[in-house]
Amino acid sequence: MLHIHNKLMSEDLFLILYGCWLFIAVVAISSMFLYVVPWIPFSLLRYACIFGMLLIKAYTLRSFSTKEFLILVISTLVVASLLYFWGPITAESLLIVMLAYKMDFNRIAKVTIAVVLLALLLIIGSSLAGIIQNYNYRTYNDTRDRFGLGFRYATYPTHYILLVVMLVSYVKREMIGLKEIVPLVLLNLYVYSQSHSRNSMMLSLGILLCSVLFKHTKFHIPDNWFTRISVAGIFVYLTVIQFILAIVYDPRVKWMAKLNKLMSERLRLNAHAYQTYKLTLLGQVTNFEAKAWQNGVFKRVGMQYTGMDSSYLGILYRNGILSLALFLVIFTVAGIYALKHRDRYLTVILVVLAAHSAFDPQLNLLQYNTFLILAFSITVGTYREKFSEKYGRVLGIGKKQNRK
Repeated sequence: MLHIHNKLMSEDLFLILYGCWLFIAVVAISSMFLYVVPWIPFSLLRYACIFGMLLIKAYTLRSFSTKEFLILVISTLVVASLLYFWGPITAESLLIVMLAYKMDFNRIAKVTIAVVLLALLLIIGSSLAGIIQNYNYRTYNDTRDRFGLGFRYATYPTHYILLVVMLVSYVKREMIGLKEIVPLVLLNLYVYSQSHSRNSMMLSLGILLCSVLFKHTKFHIPDNWFTRISVAGIFVYLTVIQFILAIVYDPRVKWMAKLNKLMSERLRLNAHAYQTYKLTLLGQVTNFEAKAWQNGVFKRVGMQYTGMDSSYLGILYRNGILSLALFLVIFTVAGIYALKHRDRYLTVILVVLAAHSAFDPQLNLLQYNTFLILAFSITVGTYREKFSEKYGRVLGIGKKQNRK
């Protein structure tokens, strides 16, 4: 009983530190970071939270085997070495994902929902009250007013709302009701009216619609060869399709020009990345984005954005071929798991994640995609079980057999 009590206390402390890290990561991409608290060392605070999580995990390693402890240490060293190439926030995300292995994902999801909603209300409320800047992110080729509501880009608020919607749908499942659906719909519509970020808004409303459908029907997504190929493989398909389009893109071809316009210039951005940067195994240190910010001022007049909005090509060029392969494996295995276990909520969420990742670069960032933790845990658990069954007796890591 004492061991169980200590483990729960350790999980509580871990979740508190994770919540602090998440809140800091969200606030750091708002105008609050530039004007209200520019003197706060956000990076050091995030590192302190992660160090605390490492200490807590070390304290609870009594429930881990020696081999699992060595894997954790080696993984920590590998992630630390990737800080230089991948950037701190990506490496931090992967480290937290590994540290959260074996934890209750529903508890992590509930903490994420609470923290993200708190940060959203704080940042949006501060922008509407005039405490922080509410920039208009209308670019050189856009006639719409696109307000960031306190965030450093207009799309960020809808990304976080999409994350909350996915987590609420996953946690509540058939128990979801009007008290969850109505506020989320209204929040979506209001933020869209200010930011005109339609992709995340439409995906959010789609998930809520599916949640209502699942609540009132017995509809299940069948687990067969067709759904496994089409649904579980969607991350791979979208990666291949976007890379091919980046190679062959020609603005003089009418259908490509129309598709590029429909995708808000993302075909042009992908083609620009293919023509400009080299592919590497472990990634590269390069400034991929246009310098939109100078001395805290957004240069919105005459600016042509040159960043990569596709998560797939962003990971490929920023973090390397091996990194992209890792993420594709993790989410493909999670998709197969969801179909096999007839988890229609997780299946829909993974399809939405795959579609959203084709337009926005957040697949590998934990503050935007909490399902990294779940997908990693599913993948490691699946392969650990298969590996133990096949090689356990040879390596001594499987279940011990009672000798007669």
